[in-house]
Amino acid sequence: RVAERAGQPPRARVLAVTLNWRQAAMTLKCVRALEAMTTAAALDILVIDNGSGDGSAETLRRDLPSGVELLALPENLGFGRGNNVGLRRALDGGYDYALLINNDAFAARDMLDRLLAAADPTVALISPKIYYEARPDTLWFAGGRRRRRTLDIAGTGRGEKDGPDWGADRDVDYLLGTCLLVNLAAIAAVGLFDERYFMYFEDLDWSLRLQQAGYQLRLAADAHLYH
Repeated sequence: RVAERAGQPPRARVLAVTLNWRQAAMTLKCVRALEAMTTAAALDILVIDNGSGDGSAETLRRDLPSGVELLALPENLGFGRGNNVGLRRALDGGYDYALLINNDAFAARDMLDRLLAAADPTVALISPKIYYEARPDTLWFAGGRRRRRTLDIAGTGRGEKDGPDWGADRDVDYLLGTCLLVNLAAIAAVGLFDERYFMYFEDLDWSLRLQQAGYQLRLAADAHLYH
């Protein structure tokens, strides 16, 4: 890392974490997009092979860019437990934030700085605005609200054209785990993903617990991701 210049505020330290399961080529594309970001943060990247058992770990070990860390797990731990491995690495390493990103999601060049610009100590999770990769003017996810009785998600914008109605940052009830900038101070206080969820609903559970602890969840409208 480049030493901070005298008189300049310290750069945020961010660990990006992406899980791979039998999709080495897709994961490499995700990592290349992360590496292409222009950011003022000090960014490190961790790829976790979630027990693929198909040669993915060997492919990634050979083809990942220099400086990107690979951690190969002996079995598939699922989404929550797998990401918790990365979150623990970030907490133990003294990072300020973790950037959890699905391996089939691709960051815009300025995404991380846009997420960081929306950060606040009261905010636990920040999501970019997510578009369909094949239809980059069409929303896939722009935050959500929970229906009170059923807890299912509504108001995500999915399938709608982007426009003024989706142009401002907003605090929301629920964020998907597709891509999250995670305030590690909040996670240290509240806890990691509930590992009883192998896949799905762990992000809803996390959203609920973090809000119950007094934290906000935020959609950063100027931060863009393609999925």
